[in-house]
Formats: sequence, structure tokens, C-alpha cells
Amino acid sequence: MRKVLDELGVRPDRNKGQNFLMDMGVLERQLKAARLTQGDTVMEVGAGLGILTWELSARARKVISYEMDQRLVEYLSVGLPENVDLRPVDALEDEWPPFDKMVSNLPYGISSPLLFKLLDSDFALAILLLQKEFADRLVAGPRTKSYGRLTVAAARLATIELLETVPPTAFHPQPRVESALVSITPSRRFPVADPALFDELLRVVFSQRRKMLRNSLGSARDRLVPNIGVEEGKGFLGDLEMGSARPEGLTPEELGMRADAIFGLRE
Repeated sequence: MRKVLDELGVRPDRNKGQNFLMDMGVLERQLKAARLTQGDTVMEVGAGLGILTWELSARARKVISYEMDQRLVEYLSVGLPENVDLRPVDALEDEWPPFDKMVSNLPYGISSPLLFKLLDSDFALAILLLQKEFADRLVAGPRTKSYGRLTVAAARLATIELLETVPPTAFHPQPRVESALVSITPSRRFPVADPALFDELLRVVFSQRRKMLRNSLGSARDRLVPNIGVEEGKGFLGDLEMGSARPEGLTPEELGMRADAIFGLRE
């Protein structure tokens, strides 16, 4: 791998998340977790040197692979299997074609926007290699340091499982942090009446995570219930069930119930 990168004149850029997986054991476990079939269309973001790309192409009907580094794109284009659609564009900006599964070693810098674009898509399963700290936030429980807005927003849309921790030695160059293999299965765990209001509530309460709900929500009355009077809005938000609780102590479902109560007042 180092030799190929040197020949291409590619110096991996940590700021772009260019840490190339070298541990084939991790790659094999990632492929096994994906449970690919010959009928699957698979998406990969960050093809790199194509090690995972070729393995995906041998197991799936079609692979849609994104890679923005033009030197790597030129290298990948030589002898690429016919069932690989290599896209040298930004995966965050591109309009995704239909796919069944995503299997990727993501550039860490785009993990959050990529995750929410994924969760807004129609797919069956994703097996992603992420920064461990980010993965911990996805699977955190209430009353833990990692629990926050990301946890709750993702929990509404998917079931997420941390499969294994991957050490820095599995990559070239070695990142400064641990990584984690994560499984994501879409599942609407609980409904909310207004997803945009739910997201706004999360922004408000987790930006002041140590405040009681009645205080953080009261200070954002004009954003949450702009259609009613000041005193009525403050009174309602102050009397809201679990108003003395802090957001870090409530489950995603309980926060969803608070958002629905506010939605009812709006209506």
C-alpha cells in the first residue's frame, strides 16, 4: 500500500480523513457483517485504493463508489470491474441513485452530514467504519457523557450497533484515535408529529444540556411556539411534563413526546 501511494505521489492527508485500512481481518469482518448478495446494489464513499471496492464488486450486483482524489480516481479506473460505477464527485453533493446497502470506510470529517444524508435515504443496511468517538455518540445511553443531540436524532431513524473497536495500527497512516465498525439498520423507532420541530427542540435543549427543560425551552419560546402569546407560551413550556428534567437524562422517546406536546400547542 505504501509503495502504491508513493508511486502515485499521494501523501495521505489526515485532514481529509485519508487513513487507508490495511488490516484484512477487519475488512473481512466488515464484509461478513454486510451480508451481501448477488442482487445487492452497494454504495461506497471513499474508495481510496479500491481494496474494499474490488471485494464489494465480487459479492454484489453493482457498486456505486465515490472518490474525490483525482490521482486515486485515475488509479482506480484502470481495470475497474464492469459492475463498479466510479463517481469522482462529492458524495454529499451528488444525488444518490437507488442502493440497497452502504459499506464504507468513511473519511472522518464527513461522518455527521453523510450519516444524516444516509438516514434520509431508502436503504436496508449500512456497515461503516467510523471514528470511535463518533460511534460512541451514536450508541450512547442517557446520563452518559457521549449522549446528545446526535444520539437522539439518529435513534429516531435507525437501530445502531457498535460491532468492534479498530486500533490505529490497522491503518496507514495511523490515525491519532481509535475507530469502530458500526451497523446501521433503518427503523422508525418512534414517530414524531413534526420532525423539523423535533430537530429544533434537540438543538435548543442540547445546546444547554445542563439546564432544566423548562428553562432552556422557555428561553427559545419564539422559535418553538411563535404563534402564541409570550405569557401563554412561557407558561405552557414551564409547566411541560418533565420540565424539571435535563435533556441528558431523558430517552429519545421521552424527548419525542415533549416535541409532540409543543406541536399540539402550535396547532
